[in-house]
Amino acid sequence: MIAVTFGDKVLLLLKKKQMTQKGLAEMIHTTEASISRYINNERLPKGDIVAKIAYALDTTSDFLLSDDRSITLNLSMDPPEEKAECKFKEGFSLPDLTQEEKRLLYNYNQLSHKMKSILISMSDILLKEDGGSGEKISSRE
Repeated sequence: MIAVTFGDKVLLLLKKKQMTQKGLAEMIHTTEASISRYINNERLPKGDIVAKIAYALDTTSDFLLSDDRSITLNLSMDPPEEKAECKFKEGFSLPDLTQEEKRLLYNYNQLSHKMKSILISMSDILLKEDGGSGEKISSRE
């Protein structure tokens, strides 16, 4: 099992979405050369760019920046059956998110730590008002 780099993950997701480096660069308003540097692990983007890349590739910043050695990568470069596959620890899966959920996550990732705490508190209150259980999930921070 090998560790998967930021660049490997971006490349994997580009292949999965059948998107080019140029297309990603245009989506996040940067240069194709910058995307190439990220993919080749010559440079790690700043936080706001990581968030934009994550949003464009329908993933999370956490996934892209994770140093979890349990993630393995299997890319077959043989056309036409090009395959891109990412495996995780047993029991771990990424949920299918709606566009609205992706927008919420993207917006959340743009907030400061203080604003994130306020938003979480507000969402607990809203959930209780809406008749939800209001159960709290323990924080990993």
